[in-house]
Amino acid sequence: MCIETRILPLPFFFFFFVFISLGLYPYSIHAKEGLTGKGSYQKEFKERLKKLMEPSGYFYDAGGKPDPFRPFLQTATRRAEPVPTKKQGAKKKQCGAALECMDVGQLTLVGIVMTGQKASIAVAQDSAGFGYMLRVGDRIGLHGGRVTKILPDRVIVTEKVEDIQGSLVPRKRVLLLHPEE
Repeated sequence: MCIETRILPLPFFFFFFVFISLGLYPYSIHAKEGLTGKGSYQKEFKERLKKLMEPSGYFYDAGGKPDPFRPFLQTATRRAEPVPTKKQGAKKKQCGAALECMDVGQLTLVGIVMTGQKASIAVAQDSAGFGYMLRVGDRIGLHGGRVTKILPDRVIVTEKVEDIQGSLVPRKRVLLLHPEE
């Protein structure tokens, strides 16, 4: 004698659970409440279906509210330009040297020659392999930066950048001779 087992597909169990939980199956929890007749079951089913199919009266008014898909802080999409000095006024400045047209982060410090605090020279290299000599006071970077100090293991560049309120504040950037240490 062989007992045959039949495995019901997953959708059957899913719909059976949904019908039971919504009370749409005649032998559900509602059967205990005395609603076992076919007429009352169909009536209740139609009422529930009618409630579910009614259009919603909810309307969202976005007036005066911030857009949830926009960032809280606006970021500048334009390319950063050099900060004009007092002599230049509000005129746009063309890059005087190659170092003024690239960001400080694009440079790698290759070497430093210490001959004294004012006479120290640093050698930096860009990603293309071109070398540049840096001295204290040289202009460098897109944000009107200047080389302020050359130390035995690093070069400190001070830039003027715009903060969140729109005012220019000095920011120090450091080029390390051996950044992995």
